[in-house]
Amino acid sequence: MSQVTDLKTTLIINERAGGGAMLDCFRRLEHRLVDMFGDFELRFTESRGHATELVREALESGAQRIIAGGGDGTVNEVVNGFFDRDGKALAPETVLGLLPGGTGGDLRRTLGLQDEESAIAALAGRNTLPCDLGLLTYRDEQGQTRRRHFINIASFGFSGSVDRFVANFSALPGQWAYLAATARAMMDFTNPTVTLTVDDHFEAQAPITTVAVANGKYFGAGMMVAPEAKIDDGLFNVTVLGAMTRLELLGLARTIYDGTHLAEGKVLALQGRVVEATSDEEVPLDVDGEALGWLPARFEVIPEAVKVCVGEVLR
Repeated sequence: MSQVTDLKTTLIINERAGGGAMLDCFRRLEHRLVDMFGDFELRFTESRGHATELVREALESGAQRIIAGGGDGTVNEVVNGFFDRDGKALAPETVLGLLPGGTGGDLRRTLGLQDEESAIAALAGRNTLPCDLGLLTYRDEQGQTRRRHFINIASFGFSGSVDRFVANFSALPGQWAYLAATARAMMDFTNPTVTLTVDDHFEAQAPITTVAVANGKYFGAGMMVAPEAKIDDGLFNVTVLGAMTRLELLGLARTIYDGTHLAEGKVLALQGRVVEATSDEEVPLDVDGEALGWLPARFEVIPEAVKVCVGEVLR
């Protein structure tokens, strides 16, 4: 295997991701990573939000390549570490790499890095893709206004309710964990009424099931909620699932995994750079697969904000 030792590298590993699967993955690949990168810094996360602080410390120490080992939530924390607390990019030329692990893995699906071999091949190569990010302004659990970056998908409604149950099923494989959480969330979910605007060309107030503001294609461990999304086009693909009954939601499972749900009557597909949503009801957010606060929310695209290691498939 050729070495790519020209960049100072830090690995951030969430050993608890995927019910411990991430640690097993790292141990299998450790010697190959040493062969590839030579000396690298290895840091393990200890709590929620720790990856963000570890990345900031690494960048301040001169790291030029950050590798995130974990699921979509870990990647989200790592991406936020590329910025200081005021939202300023700390090291715009730093490269982000991904190792497989965690419950969802939806960003890796969009990037074509669905297994260990494809992830290693991307890290061993020289190809990077300048990916867009989203900047989310939202209300946290204490009612305070917060800002957070996301790289894959931020959504609200039923998806946010599902997130609040996924941890209860973390011992299951990714897709099964989300299916179990979905079944639990269905028991008490009602369709909230939301006012939604997309740029200056769409505004509506209506009950919804879920609205996905998508930079990538997938969420919920493989649901292709935004099949036309491109992670580097400077646009969000906004998928609106109108108000649905439990039976209609179950029916949607037949089509959302292959992206054909966009043809259904209660589904609307939009594009835009700025999305805003408000509601008089408590509507939970899902941000890169993690439960994070409530509406009101504003979503803004930041074009080409981070360089991500990818394979030949995306070039």
